[in-house]
Amino acid sequence: MFTGIVQSCVPVISFKHEGGNAVMTLAFPEERVRGLTHGASVAINGACLTVTAIDNARVSFDLMGETLAKTTLGTLKEGDRVNIERSASLGD
Repeated sequence: MFTGIVQSCVPVISFKHEGGNAVMTLAFPEERVRGLTHGASVAINGACLTVTAIDNARVSFDLMGETLAKTTLGTLKEGDRVNIERSASLGD
């Protein structure tokens, strides 16, 4: 579940198209990557994505062709900034 409140604006450090899909890597602030796990849900510019890799503060997401076609995420490139929101925890 998400609150709709943007928690940070972060840079895209890698955006690689692979066939009709893509892999996007973002540079998360230290406080936003703390406690984040593989498989966690994160809203990126309002689209709910699943964490596929974490390497220190670098967090990656796989984007399917449908996501690229139906959201603005398909137009992103390295250096662009995106809004992130981690999913709400019990008590948030």
